[in-house]
Amino acid sequence: METRKLGSSDLNVTPVGIGTWATAIEVEKAEINGATLDLSSLQATSGNFKMQGGLYVQTDSGAQPAISFAKKQFDSDKVTYTVRAKKTDGREGFLIIFGAADNKNYYWWNVGGWENTQHGIEQITNGGTSILTQKRGTIQNNTWYTMKVELS
Repeated sequence: METRKLGSSDLNVTPVGIGTWATAIEVEKAEINGATLDLSSLQATSGNFKMQGGLYVQTDSGAQPAISFAKKQFDSDKVTYTVRAKKTDGREGFLIIFGAADNKNYYWWNVGGWENTQHGIEQITNGGTSILTQKRGTIQNNTWYTMKVELS
């Protein structure tokens, strides 16, 4: 995926999260600026997220979307958000959430979206979605992926 400047200095001050679209996942770990994010502290707004066997799992492969936000805000000149996760079931992939003003206004990196044919960056405004950029690509079931978003 190419680098794209989104033009908002607020992106590095606001919460992050994880989500899915019609997909079940397992999240092994998440980090902010190299510090481990306590996955059990994430707050789900939709879907069926829970801690299971040391992993943060989302098991509702029908949820469109399933979203869970970190409660903590991160205020830094640069924020690096890293997630290690795998898809276990479903039609699509991961939503790596960043720049969240609240649960209706944020950005997500859609990995394996559009029936697992594309990756893209989308902006969610008052619940509506706008595609900022996308590129062909897929993800595989039961394969661990490490995804990183850098905000500055």
